[in-house]
Amino acid sequence: MPFDVFKKSVIERKLYRLGILVLLCLASLQLSAQTALEGKVTDADNGEPVLFCNVAIYKNDVLIRGAESDIDGNYSFSNIDPGTYDVEVSYVGFTTQRVQSVVALAGKVNRLDVQLSAGLVLDEVVVVDYKIPLIEQDNTTSGGVVTSEQIRNLPTKSITTLAATTAGISSIGGEAVAIRGSRTNATEYFVDGVRVFSSSLIPQSEIDQMQ
Repeated sequence: MPFDVFKKSVIERKLYRLGILVLLCLASLQLSAQTALEGKVTDADNGEPVLFCNVAIYKNDVLIRGAESDIDGNYSFSNIDPGTYDVEVSYVGFTTQRVQSVVALAGKVNRLDVQLSAGLVLDEVVVVDYKIPLIEQDNTTSGGVVTSEQIRNLPTKSITTLAATTAGISSIGGEAVAIRGSRTNATEYFVDGVRVFSSSLIPQSEIDQMQ
């Protein structure tokens, strides 16, 4: 009898741990699905919304998704991967505009408003660079984001050293990072929303965005 009770408790603990693991996986999937890109397309001359124009997002010159603006000129891309995109907006009677290097931060509703200018040259495409907003109105947390472009331009290749470029984070000799003076063993690492036990599990060249 004691053996049977012990066996049952072990099974219950395993089932409990399995349930917790499933909940964590579902939570991580939900967090990764919160990344979105939205905005409004308007006429540069009068500020009126441009209805049913084509909006497309590209990554490394590869078309990822397309959408249409609604009757208010609003468009939205939900459940996208964090990273850097090019956004192209086109409509008959307007000059096509392409906004380069738009940063979509993980777990945020990123916003990009576009103004189209009337034009008759069908082959012309206006290319502009994306400017990161100085103030994020919906940001209630502190921290920083390092994009793949910034990683390529930095001389260091260590993930912990890259993280230490953000205010409040320190790393000595490329070892584990300490956040706001806490111990290094209090730092947790997540890859695509899934908790891992080391920051060295993914090559630096494969990082698209680090928060």
